[in-house]
Amino acid sequence: MDEKEKIEAHKEFIKTLEELEGMEDIGKMIKDNKIEFDLDNIKYQVRQPTFEEQKELETFRRHKYVEFMSDSSMMFQKQWIEKYKAKGIDVDEMENQIRKKQNEINKLFIKLAQSSEKERVEELKSEILALRSEMASINIEKADLLSFSIEDQLMIAVNSYYTYLVLEKLENNKYIRVFKSFDEFSKSTNTKLINRAFNYVNSIIYSVGV
Repeated sequence: MDEKEKIEAHKEFIKTLEELEGMEDIGKMIKDNKIEFDLDNIKYQVRQPTFEEQKELETFRRHKYVEFMSDSSMMFQKQWIEKYKAKGIDVDEMENQIRKKQNEINKLFIKLAQSSEKERVEELKSEILALRSEMASINIEKADLLSFSIEDQLMIAVNSYYTYLVLEKLENNKYIRVFKSFDEFSKSTNTKLINRAFNYVNSIIYSVGV
C-alpha cells in the first residue's frame, strides 16, 4: 500500500468498527450467522457459508496453498520477519504493541461493565475506540510489511473468496448473490462495497469461528 491507501484502509476499518459498536442487536445478528447493512440505498447481507459453500471454500484454499508453495518467489512470515529484522524493522515488537493495547482494552471493558455514570461510560468508550484506532494503525503497517507472505496472501485470497460466496443483495424481497463469479468479484471497482463486506465477513469469522 502507498500512504494514501493506508489512510483510506484505516478510515474504512474505523468506520466499520464504529458501525458494529453502534448496533444494539449485533449479538443477535452474529448469532443468526449474518450481518445486514445498507449501502447506497441497497440492502446487503453477509452470512456464514452453507455446507456446500464451505466445501467449495476449502477446495479453493487447498489449490491456492499449492499454487503459493510452488512459487519460488514467495516466503513464509518468519522468513520475511528475519529479512526485515536485518534491516532494523522489528515486526515482532509491533505484535507486542498490539497485544499490550488489546490488554488495555480488555481492562477498560471490565471498567465499562462496572460503570453506570453516563459521562464515565462515554469516556471509557472513547478510550477504547482510541486504542482500537492505534491498534488498527499498527495492524495496517504490520499487514503491509507481511502482505506478500504465503500466510497473508492465502488469508486474503480465502477471505476474499468467502466474501464473494456470502455477499448478497436484496431483490424482490429475496437475497441473491451480488457477483455471478469470483472473477467478476475480483474485477469489481466497487471497493466501498467489497471493503465493507470484507470487514463484516471477518467479524463473523472471528466471532463465530468458521
